[in-house]
Amino acid sequence: ATAIDGNGGPYTYTWTNLNTGIVVPGNSPTVNPIDTFTCYSVFATDPLGCISSPDQVCISLFDSITATSLIASTTNDSLKICPTESQNIDIVASGGMGGPYTYTWYQNNIQIGTGSLITVTPTTPSSTYVGVADDNCSTPADSVIIYIDWYGLVIPSFTRNNPDSCYPFSVMFTNTSTPANLVGSIQWSITNGDSGSGNSINSTFDTPQCKDVTLTITTIDGCIVDTTSVNEVCPHDYPVANYSTNPAVTNILNTGIQFKNLSTGGVPPLTYLWNFNSGLVPDTSVVLHPFFTYPNNVPGTYNALLTVTDANGCQDDILGTIVINGIYIFYMPNTFTPDGDGLNETFRPYGEGIDFSQYTMQIFDRWGEVIFETSNAERGWDGTYKGKKATAGTYIWKVVAKEEYAPIIHDNYGHVTIMR
Repeated sequence: ATAIDGNGGPYTYTWTNLNTGIVVPGNSPTVNPIDTFTCYSVFATDPLGCISSPDQVCISLFDSITATSLIASTTNDSLKICPTESQNIDIVASGGMGGPYTYTWYQNNIQIGTGSLITVTPTTPSSTYVGVADDNCSTPADSVIIYIDWYGLVIPSFTRNNPDSCYPFSVMFTNTSTPANLVGSIQWSITNGDSGSGNSINSTFDTPQCKDVTLTITTIDGCIVDTTSVNEVCPHDYPVANYSTNPAVTNILNTGIQFKNLSTGGVPPLTYLWNFNSGLVPDTSVVLHPFFTYPNNVPGTYNALLTVTDANGCQDDILGTIVINGIYIFYMPNTFTPDGDGLNETFRPYGEGIDFSQYTMQIFDRWGEVIFETSNAERGWDGTYKGKKATAGTYIWKVVAKEEYAPIIHDNYGHVTIMR
Protein backbone atom coordinates (compact mmCIF):
# COMPACT_ATOMS: atom_id res chain seq x y z
CA ALA A 1 0.00 0.00 0.00
CA THR A 2 1.13 3.53 -0.62
CA ALA A 3 -0.14 6.67 1.19
CA ILE A 4 0.18 10.39 0.27
CA ASP A 5 -0.70 13.72 1.83
CA GLY A 6 -1.55 13.95 5.51
CA ASN A 7 1.37 15.18 7.51
CA GLY A 8 3.85 13.30 5.42
CA GLY A 9 5.54 10.04 6.04
CA PRO A 10 6.81 7.78 7.02
CA TYR A 11 3.46 5.98 7.13
CA THR A 12 2.54 2.80 8.84
CA TYR A 13 -0.01 0.45 7.33
CA THR A 14 -2.46 -1.75 9.09
CA TRP A 15 -3.80 -4.82 7.26
CA THR A 16 -6.81 -6.82 8.40
CA ASN A 17 -8.22 -10.08 7.04
CA LEU A 18 -11.85 -9.15 6.61
CA ASN A 19 -12.90 -12.83 6.56
CA THR A 20 -11.44 -13.47 9.99
CA GLY A 21 -10.95 -9.96 11.46
CA ILE A 22 -7.36 -10.81 12.22
CA VAL A 23 -4.77 -8.06 11.77
CA VAL A 24 -1.96 -9.07 9.48
CA PRO A 25 1.33 -7.60 10.71
CA GLY A 26 3.72 -5.71 8.47
CA ASN A 27 3.51 -2.84 6.06
CA SER A 28 3.74 -5.18 3.02
CA PRO A 29 2.78 -8.58 4.37
CA THR A 30 2.77 -11.84 2.45
CA VAL A 31 -0.46 -13.70 2.98
CA ASN A 32 -1.62 -17.25 2.34
CA PRO A 33 -5.38 -17.13 2.23
CA ILE A 34 -7.16 -20.38 2.88
CA ASP A 35 -10.56 -19.34 1.62
CA THR A 36 -11.35 -19.31 -2.05
CA PHE A 37 -12.20 -15.57 -1.79
CA THR A 38 -10.53 -13.39 0.86
CA CYS A 39 -10.51 -9.58 1.22
CA TYR A 40 -7.93 -7.59 3.14
CA SER A 41 -8.47 -3.95 4.32
CA VAL A 42 -5.63 -1.48 4.82
CA PHE A 43 -5.30 2.06 6.25
CA ALA A 44 -2.30 4.32 6.69
CA THR A 45 -1.23 6.25 9.80
CA ASP A 46 1.08 9.27 9.53
CA PRO A 47 3.61 10.30 12.16
CA LEU A 48 1.04 12.56 13.89
CA GLY A 49 -1.42 9.69 14.25
CA CYS A 50 -3.72 10.77 11.52
CA ILE A 51 -5.48 7.80 9.87
CA SER A 52 -6.35 7.52 6.21
CA SER A 53 -9.49 6.23 4.72
CA PRO A 54 -9.37 2.41 4.37
CA ASP A 55 -8.83 0.58 1.13
CA GLN A 56 -9.08 -3.15 0.42
CA VAL A 57 -7.64 -5.89 -1.71
CA CYS A 58 -9.56 -9.11 -2.50
CA ILE A 59 -7.83 -12.35 -3.48
CA SER A 60 -9.65 -15.14 -5.33
CA LEU A 61 -8.01 -18.63 -5.17
CA PHE A 62 -8.20 -21.27 -7.85
CA ASP A 63 -9.45 -24.67 -6.67
CA SER A 64 -6.78 -27.12 -5.54
CA ILE A 65 -5.46 -29.55 -8.15
CA THR A 66 -7.07 -32.97 -7.72
CA ALA A 67 -5.32 -35.95 -9.36
CA THR A 68 -7.07 -39.30 -9.84
CA SER A 69 -6.54 -42.51 -11.78
CA LEU A 70 -9.29 -43.94 -13.92
CA ILE A 71 -7.56 -47.32 -14.29
CA ALA A 72 -6.42 -47.97 -10.76
CA SER A 73 -8.86 -48.56 -7.93
CA THR A 74 -10.15 -45.37 -6.36
CA THR A 75 -9.94 -46.95 -2.93
CA ASN A 76 -6.37 -48.20 -2.79
CA ASP A 77 -4.86 -47.28 -6.16
CA SER A 78 -3.53 -50.82 -6.66
CA LEU A 79 -3.52 -53.26 -9.54
CA LYS A 80 -2.66 -56.95 -9.86
CA ILE A 81 -1.20 -58.37 -13.07
CA CYS A 82 0.50 -61.52 -14.27
CA PRO A 83 4.29 -61.60 -13.92
CA THR A 84 6.21 -59.87 -16.74
CA GLU A 85 3.02 -58.44 -18.25
CA SER A 86 2.71 -54.77 -19.18
CA GLN A 87 0.09 -52.46 -17.67
CA ASN A 88 -1.31 -49.07 -18.62
CA ILE A 89 -1.46 -46.53 -15.78
CA ASP A 90 -3.03 -43.09 -15.93
CA ILE A 91 -3.51 -39.81 -14.10
CA VAL A 92 -6.26 -37.26 -14.67
CA ALA A 93 -6.20 -33.79 -13.04
CA SER A 94 -8.86 -31.17 -12.31
CA GLY A 95 -8.87 -27.82 -10.51
CA GLY A 96 -6.03 -25.32 -10.40
CA MET A 97 -5.97 -23.05 -13.41
CA GLY A 98 -8.01 -25.61 -15.29
CA GLY A 99 -5.18 -26.85 -17.46
CA PRO A 100 -3.40 -27.66 -19.58
CA TYR A 101 -1.75 -29.91 -17.03
CA THR A 102 1.69 -31.41 -17.01
CA TYR A 103 1.94 -35.07 -15.92
CA THR A 104 5.20 -36.63 -14.77
CA TRP A 105 5.73 -40.24 -13.62
CA TYR A 106 8.31 -41.52 -11.14
CA GLN A 107 9.47 -44.85 -9.82
CA ASN A 108 11.92 -44.92 -6.94
CA ASN A 109 12.29 -41.13 -7.36
CA ILE A 110 13.47 -41.61 -10.93
CA GLN A 111 11.44 -40.08 -13.73
CA ILE A 112 10.19 -42.82 -16.05
CA GLY A 113 7.77 -40.99 -18.31
CA THR A 114 5.38 -38.16 -19.00
CA GLY A 115 1.80 -37.90 -20.10
CA SER A 116 -1.60 -38.78 -18.79
CA LEU A 117 -1.27 -42.45 -19.87
CA ILE A 118 1.89 -44.56 -19.91
CA THR A 119 2.65 -48.28 -20.15
CA VAL A 120 4.89 -49.92 -17.57
CA THR A 121 6.30 -53.43 -17.28
CA PRO A 122 7.09 -54.23 -13.65
CA THR A 123 10.19 -56.35 -13.10
CA THR A 124 9.55 -57.19 -9.45
CA PRO A 125 6.55 -58.71 -7.68
CA SER A 126 5.64 -55.33 -6.11
CA SER A 127 6.18 -51.98 -7.83
CA THR A 128 5.14 -48.42 -6.92
CA TYR A 129 4.54 -45.65 -9.44
CA VAL A 130 3.88 -41.97 -8.61
CA GLY A 131 2.12 -39.68 -11.07
CA VAL A 132 2.36 -35.91 -10.45
CA ALA A 133 -0.11 -33.40 -11.94
CA ASP A 134 0.87 -29.71 -12.24
CA ASP A 135 -1.00 -26.76 -13.78
CA ASN A 136 2.19 -24.79 -14.44
CA CYS A 137 1.10 -22.23 -11.85
CA SER A 138 1.84 -21.82 -8.18
CA THR A 139 -1.05 -24.12 -7.37
CA PRO A 140 0.36 -27.02 -5.37
CA ALA A 141 0.72 -30.13 -7.49
CA ASP A 142 -1.22 -33.28 -6.67
CA SER A 143 -0.25 -36.87 -7.24
CA VAL A 144 -1.54 -40.43 -7.42
CA ILE A 145 0.30 -43.46 -6.15
CA ILE A 146 -0.34 -46.68 -8.03
CA TYR A 147 0.77 -50.02 -6.64
CA ILE A 148 1.15 -52.92 -9.05
CA ASP A 149 1.54 -56.40 -7.62
CA TRP A 150 2.13 -59.65 -9.46
CA TYR A 151 -0.19 -62.55 -9.06
CA GLY A 152 1.54 -65.58 -7.58
CA LEU A 153 4.48 -66.68 -9.74
CA VAL A 154 4.59 -70.30 -10.99
CA ILE A 155 7.90 -71.80 -12.15
CA PRO A 156 7.06 -74.38 -14.86
CA SER A 157 9.07 -77.61 -14.82
CA PHE A 158 8.67 -81.31 -15.57
CA THR A 159 10.45 -84.63 -15.24
CA ARG A 160 10.55 -87.79 -17.37
CA ASN A 161 10.66 -91.43 -16.37
CA ASN A 162 12.83 -92.93 -19.12
CA PRO A 163 16.14 -91.87 -20.66
CA ASP A 164 16.71 -91.82 -24.40
CA SER A 165 16.73 -95.28 -25.92
CA CYS A 166 16.49 -97.09 -29.24
CA TYR A 167 13.26 -96.24 -30.97
CA PRO A 168 10.43 -96.96 -30.56
CA PHE A 169 10.12 -96.25 -26.86
CA SER A 170 7.74 -94.36 -24.59
CA VAL A 171 8.34 -91.60 -22.06
CA MET A 172 6.04 -90.39 -19.29
CA PHE A 173 6.38 -86.64 -18.65
CA THR A 174 5.14 -85.37 -15.27
CA ASN A 175 4.48 -81.78 -14.23
CA THR A 176 6.60 -80.57 -11.27
CA SER A 177 5.77 -76.85 -11.47
CA THR A 178 5.90 -74.92 -8.20
CA PRO A 179 4.11 -73.82 -6.16
CA ALA A 180 1.59 -76.52 -6.96
CA ASN A 181 -1.31 -74.73 -5.27
CA LEU A 182 -1.17 -71.94 -7.87
CA VAL A 183 -1.36 -74.30 -10.86
CA GLY A 184 -4.74 -74.12 -12.57
CA SER A 185 -4.56 -76.08 -15.83
CA ILE A 186 -1.76 -77.92 -17.65
CA GLN A 187 -1.18 -78.34 -21.37
CA TRP A 188 1.48 -80.43 -23.15
CA SER A 189 2.79 -80.13 -26.70
CA ILE A 190 5.41 -82.43 -28.23
CA THR A 191 6.84 -82.02 -31.72
CA ASN A 192 6.14 -85.65 -32.56
CA GLY A 193 2.50 -84.57 -32.84
CA ASP A 194 1.36 -85.58 -29.36
CA SER A 195 -0.49 -83.12 -27.13
CA GLY A 196 -2.70 -83.32 -24.09
CA SER A 197 -3.71 -81.93 -20.74
CA GLY A 198 -3.37 -83.07 -17.17
CA ASN A 199 -0.53 -83.61 -14.76
CA SER A 200 1.28 -86.09 -17.02
CA ILE A 201 1.42 -87.32 -20.59
CA ASN A 202 2.79 -90.52 -22.11
CA SER A 203 4.32 -90.22 -25.56
CA THR A 204 5.86 -92.77 -27.93
CA PHE A 205 8.83 -91.87 -30.12
CA ASP A 206 9.17 -94.09 -33.19
CA THR A 207 11.64 -92.19 -35.35
CA PRO A 208 15.29 -91.26 -34.68
CA GLN A 209 14.68 -87.48 -34.88
CA CYS A 210 15.01 -85.29 -31.76
CA LYS A 211 11.77 -83.82 -30.39
CA ASP A 212 10.93 -80.74 -28.27
CA VAL A 213 8.58 -80.81 -25.28
CA THR A 214 6.57 -77.75 -24.18
CA LEU A 215 4.71 -77.47 -20.87
CA THR A 216 2.18 -74.61 -20.56
CA ILE A 217 0.72 -73.70 -17.16
CA THR A 218 -2.34 -71.51 -16.64
CA THR A 219 -2.40 -70.35 -13.02
CA ILE A 220 -5.49 -70.06 -10.87
CA ASP A 221 -5.34 -66.30 -11.60
CA GLY A 222 -5.32 -66.86 -15.36
CA CYS A 223 -1.63 -66.17 -15.90
CA ILE A 224 0.11 -68.25 -18.58
CA VAL A 225 3.70 -69.45 -18.26
CA ASP A 226 5.49 -72.10 -20.26
CA THR A 227 8.79 -73.85 -20.69
CA THR A 228 10.17 -75.61 -23.76
CA SER A 229 12.93 -78.17 -23.64
CA VAL A 230 14.53 -78.24 -27.08
CA ASN A 231 15.69 -81.70 -28.20
CA GLU A 232 14.33 -83.12 -24.96
CA VAL A 233 14.00 -86.58 -26.51
CA CYS A 234 16.52 -87.91 -29.03
CA PRO A 235 15.75 -91.55 -29.88
CA HIS A 236 18.79 -93.61 -30.84
CA ASP A 237 19.01 -94.88 -34.40
CA TYR A 238 19.98 -98.44 -35.23
CA PRO A 239 22.99 -99.82 -37.03
CA VAL A 240 22.23 -101.60 -40.31
CA ALA A 241 23.52 -105.16 -40.40
CA ASN A 242 24.74 -106.50 -43.73
CA TYR A 243 27.34 -108.90 -45.07
CA SER A 244 28.47 -110.75 -48.17
CA THR A 245 30.06 -114.17 -48.66
CA ASN A 246 32.74 -115.55 -50.92
CA PRO A 247 31.87 -117.81 -52.56
CA ALA A 248 28.17 -117.03 -52.58
CA VAL A 249 27.29 -120.59 -53.60
CA THR A 250 29.63 -123.56 -53.26
CA ASN A 251 29.65 -127.34 -52.94
CA ILE A 252 30.84 -129.96 -50.51
CA LEU A 253 34.29 -129.96 -52.07
CA ASN A 254 34.82 -126.33 -50.98
CA THR A 255 32.92 -125.52 -47.77
CA GLY A 256 35.15 -122.71 -46.51
CA ILE A 257 33.26 -119.39 -46.57
CA GLN A 258 34.81 -115.94 -46.17
CA PHE A 259 32.30 -113.55 -44.59
CA LYS A 260 32.70 -109.81 -45.23
CA ASN A 261 30.97 -107.50 -42.76
CA LEU A 262 29.21 -104.64 -44.62
CA SER A 263 27.29 -103.20 -41.65
CA THR A 264 26.82 -99.43 -41.43
CA GLY A 265 25.50 -96.81 -39.01
CA GLY A 266 25.20 -97.03 -35.26
CA VAL A 267 27.23 -95.32 -32.55
CA PRO A 268 30.71 -96.82 -32.17
CA PRO A 269 32.14 -98.94 -30.82
CA LEU A 270 30.11 -101.69 -32.48
CA THR A 271 30.18 -105.36 -31.56
CA TYR A 272 29.41 -108.27 -33.87
CA LEU A 273 28.08 -111.74 -33.18
CA TRP A 274 28.02 -114.32 -35.96
CA ASN A 275 25.97 -117.50 -35.68
CA PHE A 276 26.70 -119.85 -38.57
CA ASN A 277 24.03 -122.46 -37.67
CA SER A 278 26.22 -125.28 -38.93
CA GLY A 279 25.79 -127.70 -36.05
CA LEU A 280 29.53 -127.61 -35.45
CA VAL A 281 31.28 -126.54 -32.25
CA PRO A 282 32.25 -123.75 -32.12
CA ASP A 283 29.52 -122.31 -34.28
CA THR A 284 29.90 -118.56 -33.56
CA SER A 285 32.40 -115.75 -34.01
CA VAL A 286 32.85 -112.15 -32.85
CA VAL A 287 35.50 -111.03 -35.36
CA LEU A 288 34.75 -108.44 -38.02
CA HIS A 289 35.30 -110.62 -41.11
CA PRO A 290 35.29 -114.29 -40.07
CA PHE A 291 36.24 -117.32 -42.14
CA PHE A 292 34.16 -120.41 -41.41
CA THR A 293 34.29 -123.96 -42.75
CA TYR A 294 30.98 -125.80 -43.00
CA PRO A 295 30.77 -129.62 -42.90
CA ASN A 296 32.33 -131.00 -46.08
CA ASN A 297 29.98 -133.92 -46.47
CA VAL A 298 26.64 -132.31 -45.69
CA PRO A 299 25.23 -130.26 -48.53
CA GLY A 300 22.32 -128.01 -47.78
CA THR A 301 21.21 -124.49 -46.97
CA TYR A 302 22.56 -122.83 -43.83
CA ASN A 303 21.16 -119.65 -42.30
CA ALA A 304 24.03 -117.46 -41.09
CA LEU A 305 22.93 -114.77 -38.63
CA LEU A 306 24.88 -111.54 -38.00
CA THR A 307 23.82 -109.41 -35.01
CA VAL A 308 25.27 -105.89 -34.72
CA THR A 309 25.09 -103.95 -31.44
CA ASP A 310 26.19 -100.32 -31.08
CA ALA A 311 27.32 -98.33 -28.03
CA ASN A 312 23.71 -97.38 -27.20
CA GLY A 313 22.65 -101.02 -27.14
CA CYS A 314 20.68 -100.69 -30.39
CA GLN A 315 20.73 -103.92 -32.38
CA ASP A 316 20.08 -105.00 -35.92
CA ASP A 317 20.54 -108.40 -37.48
CA ILE A 318 20.49 -110.02 -40.87
CA LEU A 319 19.89 -113.66 -41.69
CA GLY A 320 21.67 -114.74 -44.83
CA THR A 321 21.62 -118.02 -46.72
CA ILE A 322 24.68 -120.14 -47.36
CA VAL A 323 24.11 -122.71 -50.10
CA ILE A 324 26.41 -125.73 -50.17
CA ASN A 325 25.47 -127.98 -53.01
CA GLY A 326 26.18 -131.63 -53.35
CA ILE A 327 28.12 -132.87 -56.38
CA TYR A 328 27.20 -135.35 -59.13
CA ILE A 329 30.03 -136.69 -61.22
CA PHE A 330 29.25 -139.61 -63.52
CA TYR A 331 31.85 -141.27 -65.73
CA MET A 332 31.73 -144.36 -67.93
CA PRO A 333 34.75 -145.62 -69.84
CA ASN A 334 34.25 -146.19 -73.56
CA THR A 335 36.47 -149.29 -73.80
CA PHE A 336 37.45 -152.24 -71.64
CA THR A 337 39.59 -155.35 -72.22
CA PRO A 338 38.25 -158.45 -70.49
CA ASP A 339 41.24 -160.60 -71.55
CA GLY A 340 42.22 -162.07 -68.18
CA ASP A 341 45.32 -159.95 -67.60
CA GLY A 342 43.80 -158.39 -64.49
CA LEU A 343 43.64 -154.92 -66.01
CA ASN A 344 40.45 -153.22 -67.13
CA GLU A 345 38.55 -156.48 -66.83
CA THR A 346 35.06 -155.12 -66.09
CA PHE A 347 32.87 -152.29 -67.26
CA ARG A 348 31.04 -150.13 -64.69
CA PRO A 349 30.40 -146.46 -63.82
CA TYR A 350 32.61 -144.25 -61.69
CA GLY A 351 31.92 -140.88 -60.04
CA GLU A 352 30.98 -138.86 -56.98
CA GLY A 353 27.62 -138.04 -55.44
CA ILE A 354 25.86 -141.06 -56.93
CA ASP A 355 23.20 -142.79 -54.85
CA PHE A 356 23.91 -146.39 -55.78
CA SER A 357 20.98 -147.59 -53.70
CA GLN A 358 18.80 -146.48 -56.61
CA TYR A 359 20.84 -147.71 -59.53
CA THR A 360 20.52 -150.03 -62.53
CA MET A 361 22.85 -150.75 -65.42
CA GLN A 362 21.90 -152.55 -68.63
CA ILE A 363 24.02 -153.67 -71.58
CA PHE A 364 22.41 -154.13 -75.00
CA ASP A 365 23.73 -155.80 -78.12
CA ARG A 366 23.35 -154.23 -81.50
CA TRP A 367 19.85 -155.70 -81.87
CA GLY A 368 18.67 -154.19 -78.58
CA GLU A 369 18.65 -157.38 -76.57
CA VAL A 370 19.60 -157.03 -72.91
CA ILE A 371 22.69 -159.12 -72.39
CA PHE A 372 23.62 -157.83 -68.91
CA GLU A 373 21.72 -156.13 -66.10
CA THR A 374 22.57 -155.31 -62.48
CA SER A 375 21.50 -153.08 -59.57
CA ASN A 376 24.81 -153.55 -57.78
CA ALA A 377 27.21 -150.76 -58.60
CA GLU A 378 30.13 -152.87 -57.46
CA ARG A 379 29.30 -155.52 -60.02
CA GLY A 380 30.56 -154.58 -63.43
CA TRP A 381 30.01 -156.35 -66.76
CA ASP A 382 32.78 -158.84 -67.38
CA GLY A 383 32.17 -159.01 -71.14
CA THR A 384 30.26 -162.30 -71.10
CA TYR A 385 26.78 -163.27 -72.09
CA LYS A 386 25.21 -166.43 -70.74
CA GLY A 387 28.60 -167.58 -69.50
CA LYS A 388 30.36 -167.10 -72.81
CA LYS A 389 32.64 -164.33 -73.95
CA ALA A 390 30.79 -161.71 -75.88
CA THR A 391 32.08 -160.92 -79.31
CA ALA A 392 34.52 -158.04 -79.47
CA GLY A 393 32.79 -154.94 -80.74
CA THR A 394 30.55 -152.07 -79.65
CA TYR A 395 27.64 -152.39 -77.24
CA ILE A 396 25.05 -149.97 -75.90
CA TRP A 397 24.75 -149.26 -72.19
CA LYS A 398 22.09 -147.57 -70.09
CA VAL A 399 22.57 -146.52 -66.48
CA VAL A 400 19.77 -145.12 -64.32
CA ALA A 401 21.22 -143.42 -61.24
CA LYS A 402 19.99 -140.96 -58.62
CA GLU A 403 22.03 -138.08 -57.31
CA GLU A 404 23.06 -138.62 -53.72
CA TYR A 405 22.37 -135.03 -52.60
CA ALA A 406 19.34 -134.16 -54.70
CA PRO A 407 16.11 -135.89 -55.73
CA ILE A 408 17.25 -136.05 -59.34
CA ILE A 409 17.35 -139.27 -61.38
CA HIS A 410 19.54 -139.40 -64.46
CA ASP A 411 19.08 -141.71 -67.46
CA ASN A 412 22.55 -142.13 -68.94
CA TYR A 413 23.26 -143.76 -72.32
CA GLY A 414 26.40 -144.52 -74.22
CA HIS A 415 28.56 -146.97 -76.14
CA VAL A 416 31.32 -149.22 -74.95
CA THR A 417 33.73 -151.25 -77.01
CA ILE A 418 35.10 -154.64 -76.01
CA MET A 419 38.64 -155.14 -77.15
CA ARG A 420 40.25 -158.56 -76.91
